[in-house]
Amino acid sequence: MNMAIRVYLLLFIVLSYSYTAFSLYEDQVGLMDWHQQYIGKVKHAVFHTQKAARKRVVVSTEENVVSSLDLRHGEIFWRHVLAPSDVIDQIDIALGKYVITLSSGGSILRAWNLPDGQMVWESTLLGPKASKPLLLVPANFKIDRENVMFVYGNGFIHAISSIDGEVIWKRELASEGINIQQLIYTDGSDTISAVGFVGIHRFGAYILDVKSGELLKYKSMEFTGGFSGDLSLVTYDTAVAIDSIGTSLVTIQFHDGLISFHQTRLSHLIQDFRRAAVISPSNIPGAFILETDNSVTLIKVISGGELKVVEELGHATAVSDALFLPGGQQAFALVQHRDGKILLTVKLDSDDGMSNLLEETIHLDNQRGKVQKVFINTYVRVDRSNGFRVLIVMEDDSLFLLQQGEIVWSREDGLASIVDVKPIELPVEKDGVSVAKVENNLFEWLKGHLLKLKGTLMIATPDDVAAIQKMRLQSSGKSKMTRDRNGFRKLLVVLTRAGKLFALHTGDGRIVWSRLLKTLRKSETCQSPRGISLHQWQDPHHHALDQNPSVLIVGRCGDGLDSAGVLSIVDAYTGEERNHMEPLHSIAHIIPLSFTDSLEQRLHLLLDANRHAHLYPRTAEALDIFQRELGNIYWYSTETDEGILRGHSVQKNCDLEEADNFCFDSRDLWSIVFPSESEKITATATRSLNEVVHTQAKVTADQEVMYKYVSKNLLFLATVAPKSVGPIGSVTPDESSLIAYLIDTVTGRILHRVTHHGSVGPVHAVFSENWVVYHYFNLRAHRYEMSVIEIYDQARAENKDVLKLVLGTHNLTTPITAYSRPEVLLGTIGDQVLALDKRFLDPRRTVNPTQAEKEEGIIPLTDSLPIIPQSYVTHALKVEGLRGIVTVPAKLESTTLVFAYGTDLFFTRLAPSKTYDSLTEDFSYALLLITIGALVVAICVTWVWSEKKELQEKWRHQQYIGKVKHAVFHTQKAARKRVVVSTEENVVSSLDLRHGEIFWRHVLAPSDVIDQIDIALGKYVITLSSGGSILRAWNLPDGQMVWESTLLGPKASKPLLLVPANFKVDRENVMFVYGNGFIHAISSIDGEVIWKKELASEGINVQQLIYTDGSDTISAVGFVGTHRFGAYILDVKSGELLKYKSMEFTGGFSGDLSLVTDDTAVAIDSIATSLVTIQFHDGRISFHQTRLSHLIQYFRRAAVISPSNIPGAFILETDNSVTLIKVISGGELKVVEELGHATAVSDALFLPGGQQAFALVQHRDGKILLTVKLDSDDGTSNLLEETIHLDNQRGKVQKVFINTYVRVDRSNGFRVLIVMEDDSLFLLQQGEIVWSREDGLASIVDVKPIELPVEKDGVSVAKVENNLFEWLKGHLLKLKGTLMIATPDDVAAIQKMRLQSSGKSKMTRDRNGFRKLLIVLTRTGKLCALHTGDGRIVWSRLLKTLRKSETCQSPRGISLHQWQDPHHHALDQNPSVLIVGRCGDSLDSAGVLSIVDAYTGEERNHMEPLHSIAHIIPLSFTDSLEQRLHLLLDANRRAHLYPRTAEALDIFQRESGNIYWYSAETEEGTLRGHSVHKNCVLEEADNFCFDSRDLWSIVFPSESEKIAASATRSLNEVVHTQAKVTADQEVMYKYVSKNLLFLATVAPKAVGPIGSVTPDESSLIAYLIDTVTGRILHRVTHHGSVGPVHAVFSENWVVYHYFNLRAHRYEMSVIEIYDQARAENKDVLKLVLGTHNLTFPITAYSRPEVSTKSQSYFFAHSLKTMAVTLTAKGITSKQVLLGTIGDQVLALDKRFLDPRRTVNPTQAEKEEGIIPLTDSLPIIPQSYVTHALKVEGLRGIVTVPAKLESTTLVFAYGTDLFFTRLAPSKTYDSLTEDFSYALLLITIGALVVAIFVTWVWSEKKELQEKWR
Repeated sequence: MNMAIRVYLLLFIVLSYSYTAFSLYEDQVGLMDWHQQYIGKVKHAVFHTQKAARKRVVVSTEENVVSSLDLRHGEIFWRHVLAPSDVIDQIDIALGKYVITLSSGGSILRAWNLPDGQMVWESTLLGPKASKPLLLVPANFKIDRENVMFVYGNGFIHAISSIDGEVIWKRELASEGINIQQLIYTDGSDTISAVGFVGIHRFGAYILDVKSGELLKYKSMEFTGGFSGDLSLVTYDTAVAIDSIGTSLVTIQFHDGLISFHQTRLSHLIQDFRRAAVISPSNIPGAFILETDNSVTLIKVISGGELKVVEELGHATAVSDALFLPGGQQAFALVQHRDGKILLTVKLDSDDGMSNLLEETIHLDNQRGKVQKVFINTYVRVDRSNGFRVLIVMEDDSLFLLQQGEIVWSREDGLASIVDVKPIELPVEKDGVSVAKVENNLFEWLKGHLLKLKGTLMIATPDDVAAIQKMRLQSSGKSKMTRDRNGFRKLLVVLTRAGKLFALHTGDGRIVWSRLLKTLRKSETCQSPRGISLHQWQDPHHHALDQNPSVLIVGRCGDGLDSAGVLSIVDAYTGEERNHMEPLHSIAHIIPLSFTDSLEQRLHLLLDANRHAHLYPRTAEALDIFQRELGNIYWYSTETDEGILRGHSVQKNCDLEEADNFCFDSRDLWSIVFPSESEKITATATRSLNEVVHTQAKVTADQEVMYKYVSKNLLFLATVAPKSVGPIGSVTPDESSLIAYLIDTVTGRILHRVTHHGSVGPVHAVFSENWVVYHYFNLRAHRYEMSVIEIYDQARAENKDVLKLVLGTHNLTTPITAYSRPEVLLGTIGDQVLALDKRFLDPRRTVNPTQAEKEEGIIPLTDSLPIIPQSYVTHALKVEGLRGIVTVPAKLESTTLVFAYGTDLFFTRLAPSKTYDSLTEDFSYALLLITIGALVVAICVTWVWSEKKELQEKWRHQQYIGKVKHAVFHTQKAARKRVVVSTEENVVSSLDLRHGEIFWRHVLAPSDVIDQIDIALGKYVITLSSGGSILRAWNLPDGQMVWESTLLGPKASKPLLLVPANFKVDRENVMFVYGNGFIHAISSIDGEVIWKKELASEGINVQQLIYTDGSDTISAVGFVGTHRFGAYILDVKSGELLKYKSMEFTGGFSGDLSLVTDDTAVAIDSIATSLVTIQFHDGRISFHQTRLSHLIQYFRRAAVISPSNIPGAFILETDNSVTLIKVISGGELKVVEELGHATAVSDALFLPGGQQAFALVQHRDGKILLTVKLDSDDGTSNLLEETIHLDNQRGKVQKVFINTYVRVDRSNGFRVLIVMEDDSLFLLQQGEIVWSREDGLASIVDVKPIELPVEKDGVSVAKVENNLFEWLKGHLLKLKGTLMIATPDDVAAIQKMRLQSSGKSKMTRDRNGFRKLLIVLTRTGKLCALHTGDGRIVWSRLLKTLRKSETCQSPRGISLHQWQDPHHHALDQNPSVLIVGRCGDSLDSAGVLSIVDAYTGEERNHMEPLHSIAHIIPLSFTDSLEQRLHLLLDANRRAHLYPRTAEALDIFQRESGNIYWYSAETEEGTLRGHSVHKNCVLEEADNFCFDSRDLWSIVFPSESEKIAASATRSLNEVVHTQAKVTADQEVMYKYVSKNLLFLATVAPKAVGPIGSVTPDESSLIAYLIDTVTGRILHRVTHHGSVGPVHAVFSENWVVYHYFNLRAHRYEMSVIEIYDQARAENKDVLKLVLGTHNLTFPITAYSRPEVSTKSQSYFFAHSLKTMAVTLTAKGITSKQVLLGTIGDQVLALDKRFLDPRRTVNPTQAEKEEGIIPLTDSLPIIPQSYVTHALKVEGLRGIVTVPAKLESTTLVFAYGTDLFFTRLAPSKTYDSLTEDFSYALLLITIGALVVAIFVTWVWSEKKELQEKWR
């Protein structure tokens, strides 16, 4: 085995190096994904061809992209995609280095660095009026040495610096109402002109000073013919426009303020002129281009404004702007497209006329359409002549560059505007070869992988290397036009905005074919065509070898739904257009049907604007199929503006002038009208028609079967409030709401509806299987949210037989596919695609899932969805302008193909559940071998660790629920048996009836007290809380909240919950709730209020709700005042009040009303001497009074009716008895049975046959006596009697809950849930305790740590951990076992050693001080000792002094204190603790004391009752028995000394001069200091009682300050040193005093909840006070801050937490206090040598000279409690432990709270450990002490130092308990528990071998060196 390990280690090292070089083949890069970048249709272009830089052209596009393209290859140098609203208006280049963009209608001007595209500056140019944006960049114009450009926008003209974008001057030009059309500046001129139209009949011109912007002249002139369109500038003083009726051209000449017009009729210039013309925006000085319907004409302006036609050009002609050539000449380009050719002409414009400089013809693909735009640039040829390059934009949005008669490059930028995508399967091999051959045959496949493996292991021969290279070249042809076996290769047919169709290959993204569709090109019959969608027309599965699939392209001739439609059918493999139809009827909606004809053509319904349905294909066969399936065709339509959703079906043939058998009328089946004032439809989503559902059944963790409601007719629809349709933030949360619906589109039924208050759109949704996920914005939380809805079929819910499901006999017929786990793909605002696992969106997630749920894959619940960087499908890439994501299933079940499109395209393969059904293409066999070797080594090494860990597991987390007050059993056969309980700790929980374990639980807020619980419909747990204000339903199996209803009302009242077994209103199961003065009928399904009725108006205090099965009424009965009984009778279905009757009873009532039957109740009279039987029926009320003394012998004091529910009877409790009383005829009472005093009675349990039983439980002499009584008309009889022995330390029985089950013999068995006095809970069944729970530990009051005993047999503590020999022997045996060389004797010894070591959590101290006892006192007065080793209860005791008695009616424990801690007598005496309690809640209540042995739990002494106990002061003195002296202060400020012995009194009197304390009177706002004065003056002398005297007092002004919190140092804290040496070698002396008090006050108005006052009304003041002298050492005010304040004091610093109203977040502040009296002595050497003045005596009475340092930080969390770590010597760094509002414990390093932190610490400060200053404290997830766990209801944190200086023990308690060890500075003083000695020995051995080997090599090398 030794040899094997060495071999594997060597193999691991060698192969790990080789693997780094051969892990990825170069041909595999981009194999799985591809990314293509585009820019869109170019609208502006500027060339930059300076010699020094790379030649480029800068363009802006209709996709809002500004980009720089390489002129050589057309590649993108850089680009920026602006926001859709930030539309680019113009671009230019300034100073030869800045790209200038004007956007947002002239509002934003930016400069981008030309080489790299970095933004240089940005200027915002705002103004009062929107106007035409204009940009003018002069070549070399400066103002004060600043290069300047001119911008007109928003009514202002601006002169702007080109360098930094600063506005030099600006001038408003909009005041005259002029619409500026052009800016004119001539080089060298002192003026700039702005010309335009004033209205439609006037031309105006401004002339401004170019350097100052001063208005020099404004002139305007009217032209009666008016103007239309834009103004075209011909020269600097001449412009041309078209008149208002479009029949004439107007030449406008303006110079030096003079304006003249010259009108020329278009018919005189252009023959056959018919329709309106447009002036093209080309810039040709002295000329312009006029476009008409049938021609393009070049016209020149000659003298006097006359016009001359220069040339008639063809219709499909584009003209560029003028290009200035050397010598002052100018040229422009004409490009015409004829018969698949590009005719390029470059014309020279000179004074002599125009001549052609260049004529070229280039052959071009017919599928690009007409030329749209032309941009010309010049370059110098080798012969120094001018050459020309032309950039051309085509009709299909493609872009290409012409130069020297050739296309230099082209770009398919039409792909930046994809409208729709349709995936198509590729063809199979047509030559008879199987698909497997496409991927090479099996032999070649194996041979290839073998060669790759040899190359990886570096053992390949030269021939092998050549074969590998050849194989790689061959494999590059994998992206061919045939299907592959995995279904990865497909065609993506895409339709662009320009009407062009492309087929993209998924293998490498190449364009297989493209076609510009005739139907989507502008024509006489279709002026504005646009594509709508793509659909699969023909998909030949049966004819795959001889027929190609085809797609249907649907378009319209306009934007309106009533525009004429066009259709094309295109072959998907070749791109040939098989058929087209244009124009035809309008197309409003397209419905692909699920039927195909014999040619496998899919039938489609095209719906027009008149709601006619047109069938395609228009064949007799298609018509026959359609008419057969007519009854199964339904669809819906949404009328968004009207807020209507309608359902339709086919009715009959259309009634048209010309009969059309393929046209059908539709009829409305249903409609849903959403109220226009509150709802507006904003989003819809349906399931994909192609989606496959693997199974409709989901088996949950508890083996229940849930059936997915899978229907393709389901529609998700979202509406928002009409006010919130605008941008986010335009409305308040109260004005906004979002409502989500699930609607069946066949029937129109609303299956589900949920409202998100305070939420707005935009809404994005995806629907799959039975779930929908939607995304929206929550205005209240100020963040985006995602919600999920899953819908299940309840019709099949009763069929839960998992076995049938497994055997295939279940009622599911769905085909078996779609196994993979789904992922939701999110297109983010950052243009990336994020894959989110659907498991994160599982609505069944809980905070603490059970083990079974974890195994099912349910993730613990968090409030946010995680964004994992690795989940970005696009990795670091962006799909700029992302518009859509298409997913396509591959044949490989694990894999889906993802195509994202926008301005860019991105394609990849995704495996949501990993590729579990195949090996990846880059699978590495080398890595497999390395992994196997590593696993072998890892198994050997970790075996030792796992064995250790298994035995040394620390207890960390114990979950409890608290004292049970309500319980409901659920024992249906199909589900796991459970009992649902609610507790006094405000927990609702589901417990396993078998073991008592928690299935699930929820801890509600302390203010949200649970009033009642029940189970509805057998599946929902119903809780009523907050005094009847909140009703919730929780899913019974997993505890997920199903719904929540808030029930508000005007008046607080007794909360009542009534859940009838099977009552319905309109098919809705209903429950009844009374609370806040209203009775509500509420749906059990969704919590909707069906009706409600106010009952509080008559002043009645309703006590009971009464409903009898089958009745039409419900009654509410109670008291009106104290002397009247009242009853309401209401209609159970409508809530209508049918009758109200009341009657006075002169004797009055007290206590609650107990219902005996449906018409009889019992109460006690007002003087508690009689029982009153109240009978009420049909509005008649009668009373019958019975004196208690007639029923109960020796009745003396008041009685109470127990709240048990036993029909026909009730339980009466008195001080000395419990009596069962029955109500007989006439309201008379009869005593059935006298029960013992300590008796608890359950509610009645209904048995089969109409009988009922109840349980009596009595506790006597350590036994539980259980009696189950059968209550019948003949009386009561005992069904069951059992006796169970029980621990005496549990107290009396408090509550009993009974449940029945059917035994094997079919008789009734009973199980009883019992709650004891100590809050423990246990289940009795068949005479045994099935399980028990110590839930009293959920209410811990105080904790005291105790050291465990040392070994008492004289053996040293070292022996507790075994001696050194045994320790070494044990590790040697473990090593032999690890290496599998142990003999049978060794194995036996290892087993024996494990058994022995399992006792490590024993009751003795360990050398590190980790093992201790935690003595805890619970609210019930029970004391428990917990072992820190494993959390077990060592002993427990219910204290007599804290149990109810004659002398102490309401006992409660206050605190624990160390009474005796025998250091010198540790071997023969046990430590003890003092338990202090009171007999009431007030400070003047009598006190009780108990002294308990800490090791055994025996009560040594107790005293009760005695003087009041207001405060306990443990003194630092002990007597000879090592008992600590304590002062107990009573309410009269007297001090009582304990223990009451002469020795203690003598010690106390000697030290009385050094005893001081303080008291805080919170209500009065006074802080006082006290000392001992003299013995008390009492009637009976008491030498141990002393009066106190006031030494000082501080009175805080009541109008401005109220005491909020205080904190002092721990008495046990050890301070390692009082000096702190700073980075600059200065000594700072900590002011360390145990008399220091931190106290915080707040403004009285700010005592309420956060937000109840404004920041100006609130303040928080922090004080540091010396409690001996009363001096205020430091005071700081936090303005605008409020509580709650939490603080912790340690050494010389205090940290406190509060809320800052101004910043709207929590803050933490730190104050450190230093002693300035010794600050002058800064000799570090003396400090080291121990001769410093730290040893000088000091007194608290000397006035201290102190200095403080403080700092405040923002902190993200609210807190419940704070603590600080304590260590044995105080050397280790401190951590502040924060109990967060989320019930977790966070450890924050004190260094983060160092007030000396600065933004830029010096190097010396960094070396000292000072962290750079930030405004917030970091929350590092790894700093959570509780990790992912929660300590529900967290109340306190206790820290205990271990003996090991590095370690502190942390115990957190609340409803749960949590314990752990913490090492703030790491475990620097010990090896970790899991340190591997085996690995150490292996390492040493490996080093020895390495030394030996290298020694041999060195010897050989030395010999070789010598002979050389």
